[in-house]
Amino acid sequence: MMTSIPKSSEIRRRRTQSLVAGGVAAVIAATLLVATTLSASRNPEVRSTLGDDIYVGPRADAIAVQIATDGPVLLPDPLQGDRDLFIQHLSAQVDEGWVAILANAPGTERGTCVLQWLPDTGEFDDPCSDALYPASGAGLVTYPITVNDDGRLVLDLRDSGPGSTSSTTTQAVPE
Repeated sequence: MMTSIPKSSEIRRRRTQSLVAGGVAAVIAATLLVATTLSASRNPEVRSTLGDDIYVGPRADAIAVQIATDGPVLLPDPLQGDRDLFIQHLSAQVDEGWVAILANAPGTERGTCVLQWLPDTGEFDDPCSDALYPASGAGLVTYPITVNDDGRLVLDLRDSGPGSTSSTTTQAVPE
């Protein structure tokens, strides 16, 4: 049996159809990526219940690995307010040594004097005053974080720690 060779016009038509299908698929993929990115940037896998307990995802073990590799994780205010936070892990144990640190230098407004992580020294730098703060956030506003039974971080924004203007106390976090 002899097969026929497609004509050049048929080859062009098939190529055009393939290009159009590929282009449509690329537009759909790009749209999904942008929608997912915008959604994550507004609220990156953060869930709040009544009160101010915030559940931060993914699991604590994954975040601990990320912090060990890249340093503290900057979390935009999970309640759409004015408290951007660094999530810090200071222990070899995944279920302990967690703290959230206000990302702004003491006495400054959100977006001004945002602390910078210095990986070489393991300190936070206040770019406005050149003050340095330890990895634990001592001297800064901090909030306690616990790990729940599902291995997820629970951030308590009702209770700020040492360095804050709040009169409440928080659990001790090892330096």
